[in-house]
Amino acid sequence: MASVTWTKAEPNALMERVLSPANLRRAYRRVVNNRGAPGADGLSVDELAGYLKQYWPSLRERLQTGEYQPYGVRAVNIPKPADFGERDRAFR
Repeated sequence: MASVTWTKAEPNALMERVLSPANLRRAYRRVVNNRGAPGADGLSVDELAGYLKQYWPSLRERLQTGEYQPYGVRAVNIPKPADFGERDRAFR
């Protein structure tokens, strides 16, 4: 990844990069390819495309204005190999 230098003249540059179409397409492909479990919101990978199609404009607006409030953290205990107990993991 290229090195980036931020200046005071670019207060919204990070959010613009996060919300750029190229970054969002890359993130979407990674989520779909990973086939992970639903997050704290209960949304499955199979439901993601429909959700984004319906809600993306309002979600983007809420992210840009700082109004978006994420769901809480989903805690999961993952067994360690060879019966050495469990690992606590938290996911958004």
